[in-house]
Amino acid sequence: MSERDCHEIIYHYMMQDASVFFMHLDCQGTILSVNSYTEMLIGSGFSHGKANLFDVVVNFGHVPSLVELFSLNDKPRLLNISTQSGMPQSFYFKFFPLNDDFLMIGQQDSEEIENLRVNLLSAVDEANNLSRELQKKNVQLTRLNGLKNQFMGMAAHDLRNPLAIILAYSEFLFEDTKNVLSDKSASLILKIKNSSKFMLNLLNDLLDVSKIESGNLGLRLELTDIQPLIQDYIDLNQVVASTKKIELRYHRNDNLPQVNIDPPRIEQVLNNLLSNAVKYSLCETVVNVDIVHRDTHVVVAVRDQGQGIPPEELQRIFQPFQTVAIKGTAGEKSTGLGLMIAQKIVTAHGGELWVESSVGKGTSFFFSLPAAGKTAAQQTISPERVSEHRQDEKESESYFWPLLNASVIKEYKALDHDFFKELLEMFFAETPVLIEEIKALIAKKNLDQLKLSLAQLRGSCSSIGASYLSGLCDSLLNFPDEELLSSAFDFPEQFENLYEQTKQALIAAQNIQ
Repeated sequence: MSERDCHEIIYHYMMQDASVFFMHLDCQGTILSVNSYTEMLIGSGFSHGKANLFDVVVNFGHVPSLVELFSLNDKPRLLNISTQSGMPQSFYFKFFPLNDDFLMIGQQDSEEIENLRVNLLSAVDEANNLSRELQKKNVQLTRLNGLKNQFMGMAAHDLRNPLAIILAYSEFLFEDTKNVLSDKSASLILKIKNSSKFMLNLLNDLLDVSKIESGNLGLRLELTDIQPLIQDYIDLNQVVASTKKIELRYHRNDNLPQVNIDPPRIEQVLNNLLSNAVKYSLCETVVNVDIVHRDTHVVVAVRDQGQGIPPEELQRIFQPFQTVAIKGTAGEKSTGLGLMIAQKIVTAHGGELWVESSVGKGTSFFFSLPAAGKTAAQQTISPERVSEHRQDEKESESYFWPLLNASVIKEYKALDHDFFKELLEMFFAETPVLIEEIKALIAKKNLDQLKLSLAQLRGSCSSIGASYLSGLCDSLLNFPDEELLSSAFDFPEQFENLYEQTKQALIAAQNIQ
């Protein structure tokens, strides 16, 4: 092979295959030709005399003139080149004279690239370590949040009955003795009554929050005509509204479909919105309630003529324990939980709750519910209906999500699949032992210890995402003490039947990618 042949091979490699920046320039810096790598890097519109060298050089500071560049000879010059991706790249260039033209050849610093690679790998390792630590912290927070919900639910449940008794006695004392006692004594009893009522409402809200956050907001859906519910709660709130000479006006709509709802839960939403409208309305005003059918949803609107909510506060009124700057027009208090609970309930039905307000003119709350025939987004179904729909133990999510809290399961799986597997194994090992313990406590009629074991079982089910089992425990714990033991005799059998289905659902959920 001749020297000429070698030069042709090298030239062909340089122009077609080499990852080297190459340009052929005239003495004015006009780009006459480029190799394939350079064309891929900067684009195809810069060769054949169409552009100048300085059209592709990025100016990050001093850019030398052509005379400076062409006179450097053996000394490399660092230049930043504009690329098609928009990210400049740095090359060390040498310029070689060729008759009246110049060849411009550039390459990247291999040592610098290696250092970058090493630093990048180190950063990736550090990021992975931080990610693992974050996963551990998230799991710990999930556990702590479950314990917090469990404690909050137990505390609220245990305090509710004594407070209800205090409220009942104070109401009895006030009504029975208000004409006998001095004004000061009567006002003290009235303060006890109002304070205990406020605390009881707060505890009820805390119980709802605990159920919502632990995934135990079990909805018992049924086809319902919503208009009688609205009328009932308008009549109920009209009594309070009359003390402020506020009129509640309901504009009926006789052409509405039924809705698929849990009536007590929607009554809770209606009561919250209507009582808020009365609470923040000025005396001798009107609260209008409208209902319309829009596309696939029924929309209810509650409009007051009150003080309105400042725009900067609209975004946080649905957050827990948030209250607005405006106060009830008769000094009424607020727990800051009602709207958050109402929104969660509506969302669980597959609807939406939103607000519009104008300071000094009033506030309008709207909520939508799917019309009959639409499936609610968070429907909780009975074990009988689960077994009817079950076709295969490893089938799709339509079987196991009704039994489980999807968000908890997905969060665990996203964090660490092996960790989730270990949690399941622990749950499957501990649950039968707890059930046997509960059976023995029921037989011994040990009420105090039974409540503790039930609470422990509920917390265990809730933390793993077994929301239906947790709800079963919760429903038993909601019984008054004098009824709990008699209601508990069928509990172990009911739990065990549902536990087997839940166990299969958890295994199926674990296997779905």
